[in-house]
Amino acid sequence: MTLAREKAMDRLRKATGRAAGPLFAARHGRFFVTRRTVATMLQRASAVGGAPGDLRQVSPEEAAAQSGGALARPEPGYPVLELPGGVVVSPWGHVGPDDHSYVLEFGFARREREVEAPLKECAFAATNPSVALPGRTASLLVNYYRNYCHWLLQGFVRLDLLERTGGFDRFDRLVLPPETPETFFEAAASYGVARDRFVVLPEQPTVHRCEHLTVTGLPRSPRDVPPWVVDGLRDRFGRFGATGAPRRVYLTRGNAPRRRVVNRAEVDDLLRRRGFVAVAMDGHTIAEQAELMGAAECVVAVHGAAMANLVFMPRDALLVELKYRNWPTDIYTGVARSTGVRYEALFGTETAMPQWLGYPQQIDSDTVVDVRALAALLDREGIT
Repeated sequence: MTLAREKAMDRLRKATGRAAGPLFAARHGRFFVTRRTVATMLQRASAVGGAPGDLRQVSPEEAAAQSGGALARPEPGYPVLELPGGVVVSPWGHVGPDDHSYVLEFGFARREREVEAPLKECAFAATNPSVALPGRTASLLVNYYRNYCHWLLQGFVRLDLLERTGGFDRFDRLVLPPETPETFFEAAASYGVARDRFVVLPEQPTVHRCEHLTVTGLPRSPRDVPPWVVDGLRDRFGRFGATGAPRRVYLTRGNAPRRRVVNRAEVDDLLRRRGFVAVAMDGHTIAEQAELMGAAECVVAVHGAAMANLVFMPRDALLVELKYRNWPTDIYTGVARSTGVRYEALFGTETAMPQWLGYPQQIDSDTVVDVRALAALLDREGIT
């Protein structure tokens, strides 16, 4: 089972890091990127092997026909699938008409090379005892379920689609992944769904056999979020021009243990002298986060989940993303485009492995902000 090997390798990597203590504490510099690239190569080697041969990917149409269910695509087009006798795999949310066929359109896999991992997860879950769920079940499971960005820009769409295709009263339970953030329940309350309607499934990978399963589609990546989703979030949670809300916001990483700014004191000093208010979103409700962003003419933000709140910025405001050279994801460019926010990216100066090596970037790396380049960018925009 390749997924078991991958998990064992990941546990070994983390145990080695804990044992090394201060030696491995830094998340930037040549030693960091070198040792992490070696670890990535070992992780890839442990994953050698294709998806299990008895599992297959099917389309929503095939799943509906196979189960005698129904498929709808309410405007603007994400599918809503009814599966009598369907299965859902926790904690990731993979669904199918049976435990040999899975509809990956309802998850985050976007390209062919990403298909094998979900099928491996389904096979791994099948090694544990399955659980029967009688009655009608709606799945709200998502991958990366601890992450605010993925809930705000992808997961909440499912609440909207369920409301538009029959509402919530028809279900005996709505299932959630473990460690669902409090902001989800805030969003659910805005749809009139009480907290006691939800059942949180355990983290142990498990195949749940449902008497009747309903699942909806979602944006496959935050960068794919369409304008109608952005408009819905702004209508439901937006707090534009609130009295006392800051005009210039420096969105920090707060208490996050990774992706830190190494030269934070220099960055703090530069932005403070230009009238920026440092804000961390830890512990804030969606409404509070929307209010903090809703009057901003400019936001400077270190890459992280809280940047998803750019959907609450005024249109034509400026967003400057401080990006990591070892994790140069572009997910917020598409969100800014859908929102109408002007977007600028500024890469750090930390050591990075050459991209032509083809190794995955280091997702938890720290960054060294180019303070001089940041000052020049703000000068060009008249933010002095």
